[in-house]
Amino acid sequence: MPNVPSLAGLAVLVATSVGSAQVQPDLARATFDSAWSTIDRTYWDTTFVRGRWRAIHDSLRPVAAAARDDESLRRVLGVLVAAPGQSHFGVIPRELVPVPGGGATARGGAGMDLRLADGRLVVWRVDSAGPAARAGFSPGLEVVAINGRSVDSLRQSIAAATPDGFAADRLVLQIAAGRLAGSVGDSVRIRTAGARDRVVSLAAPSGQVTQFGNLPALAVSVSSGVREVRAAAGGTRRIGVIGLTAWFPAVARDFDRAIDAARGLDGIVIDLRGNPGGVIGMLAGVAGHFMDTAASLGAVRGRQLSMRFAVNPRRVTVDGTPTVPFRGPVGILIDPMTASTSEFFAAGLQALGRARVFGEVSAGQALPSLMVRLPNGDVLMHPIADHLDAAGRRVEGVGVRPDVMAPLVAADLRAGRDGPLDAALAWLAETAQQ
Repeated sequence: MPNVPSLAGLAVLVATSVGSAQVQPDLARATFDSAWSTIDRTYWDTTFVRGRWRAIHDSLRPVAAAARDDESLRRVLGVLVAAPGQSHFGVIPRELVPVPGGGATARGGAGMDLRLADGRLVVWRVDSAGPAARAGFSPGLEVVAINGRSVDSLRQSIAAATPDGFAADRLVLQIAAGRLAGSVGDSVRIRTAGARDRVVSLAAPSGQVTQFGNLPALAVSVSSGVREVRAAAGGTRRIGVIGLTAWFPAVARDFDRAIDAARGLDGIVIDLRGNPGGVIGMLAGVAGHFMDTAASLGAVRGRQLSMRFAVNPRRVTVDGTPTVPFRGPVGILIDPMTASTSEFFAAGLQALGRARVFGEVSAGQALPSLMVRLPNGDVLMHPIADHLDAAGRRVEGVGVRPDVMAPLVAADLRAGRDGPLDAALAWLAETAQQ
């Protein structure tokens, strides 16, 4: 199976401030033509390509040719890739793409994640060793402005331009995340409700920095732990909680080791909240930790790529010891920032009845994509296939709907509680065998 990346949310990088060098008309035209023709050859929706696509080319090409700097050209490319109205279209500025052989350096971050809870933008998770924690941020605090830009005004402007409320909320989260990222050492001013601005100096993210193809370098990690939960009928159940921040080969062995350590437990929770996706080729092996048959997790269908994802049952541990796939109950946590490969995984095991899903509806950004360098050095991300889950359902634009809806509650966060995880643990405690 080819290593097809499926990572959502990169289109927002177009808006990142990375400078604006001059560009010559011939290069601007060549860059636009390359982007347009690549999508024309590979986009899976042939009805769209044979319909509106030529007219879009004719209207935008003169505007691209008139661009005199990177910023102007990227605005035109942004309009071009937005036209199909699907995920996984984006333009990554060349300044954010690592130079081959130059080493992978991830962008700096504030060391915290934001989510919507009770209709407000709040702090969700905080890295205890990160700059946000040092600045006094804690879960449940409401964020009202970032770098002087009001969150309310951002939400109002996005709501006016995006009729779909779910998509608008997800875009707010993506933009807010983008504003909390930048070069290491940059400062971000963040205001919380009823408080003055606090300045956070961006630091290198925790985790293992990896660079895959033309993607910007990312810090990825696996977390694991054991929770003891009391069952209503009596007795204590030991549940493994394993988190995966993105699907990349750099952490595949770490994930396998976490599963090996959890094989003797009563149940397992896989936390995919905030996981934007990654390499689809990892799906079969990871799902094989939980299934003993080569069942289909779903399929992708495109003009140049069609395949089914069959589970690859795992019968040996990392150190080569014979074993069997984990047979206990499995819970999966998702949220609006769970996308792409994470959605393929959650939807596949849910449709097969092998896992119960908790949390909030996922991003609905589930298209395999490829990346190609454009003549100006920027990278075009473009989807090449559609995805159907194991039950034949389309995930793009819909998302994975949890079996148990468990939205975040700000008061819970402030009290140190995790409602979606608690819901999954409670179910596992009652479902696990004595």
